Parts: sequence; C-alpha cells; structure tokens
Amino acid sequence: MLKHGIRGGSKWLGEKEWLGENNIVDTAFQTESEEDANEVIEKLRHEITAPIASFKEKTKGRKTAAEFATALFEYLEDINLYSGLKFDITKFQKDGKLNESEQFTKIWNLILDILNQVTIALDGDKINISEFAEYITVGLSQCEIRTIPSGIDQVYVGSVERSSHTSVKVMFIVGAKSGTFPTGIASEGFSFKPRQMHFAGRIRRNSCTRY
Repeated sequence: MLKHGIRGGSKWLGEKEWLGENNIVDTAFQTESEEDANEVIEKLRHEITAPIASFKEKTKGRKTAAEFATALFEYLEDINLYSGLKFDITKFQKDGKLNESEQFTKIWNLILDILNQVTIALDGDKINISEFAEYITVGLSQCEIRTIPSGIDQVYVGSVERSSHTSVKVMFIVGAKSGTFPTGIASEGFSFKPRQMHFAGRIRRNSCTRY
C-alpha cells in the first residue's frame, strides 16, 4: 500500500475508491479485469477499515477508562482475534507444539487482565485516547508468558527416595550445602491438637478482618 501512496486515514477511511490509484490494480491483480479487481480491493478495504472506523468513532474525546476498554474489546471482537487465537491453538495442538499452544491460550486472558487493571486503576477519571494507549502499552510491556517445558525438555520435582529419572542434565538438591547431603524428612502426618486448632482459627479470623 505504501508503495502506491496509500497511507493515512483519509485514504483508508475515505469514500473515494482506489480504482486506478497509482496503478495499484494493474500491479496487484494482473490477471483480473479492472472492474473485478476494484471490487475485490474495495471489499478488502472495507473489511479492514470498518472495525477501525467504528473504534475511532467510539473513542473520540475524553472518556472513562471503562468506555475506552469496552471500545477496544469490541474492536478485538470485530477483527475476530479470539477466534483466530483458538484456530491457532487447535493447529498447534494437532502439530504437537504444546508450548506454543499454551502460550497462545494465555494471550487472551492477559489482554483482558490489562483492560480490567487499567479500568480499576483509573476508576471514573476522564482521559483521552492517547493517554489510554499509554496505559495499555505499559501494561503489555510488563506481561510475560511463562510455560513449563514439555516434550523432550521436562522438569521433575520429587523426593530423593522416589526420584529415579535418568539422563538428567541439571539437578537442584534442596538443602544441600558444602558437600553435605540433606537427610530425609520423616513424614509423621498432621496433628491437630486443640491448642493448635485454636491458634489456626485465630489466624483465619485475623486474616479475614483485614479486607
């Protein structure tokens, strides 16, 4: 598009058709007639710009974070982001790419979490779209998607007595220091004496009264 001078909101969102715009039809659709090519181009243009135009209209002026968040959520629905993620997740699962599948599963929830956090943090304050974009950008920059390796690379957690895995590349022994191997911890179960139960009850009550 940039090659043919198609840039800016006036070009994308304007009513003027792109027919004959700097020979874009001849370049992009060499085997199509000009009329058919223009119909395809205009259909694609409106599919792309309709959600953008709607979002732009909803976010004019100063609004609350909740209003901006709602408009952004509706925009993501209009471009079928969630459906696209589900399609990719299913494909990754079929191809055995479990790490990628788990990462894509978390993307949508991260987006919703950021929208919720910004809405709660700003409460009913009125802001403009640029300020809202800055908050969203900061939120996204703090996001991390961490997954436990699957397939060949795996992480095992267990006691010495029960761990029997071979070909371990790296091992961490909790409690080992200065060449001393930690002794086993005898499991004697839990003992709930009246005094212990009373103390535990006081902790629960104190915890609840904080909030």
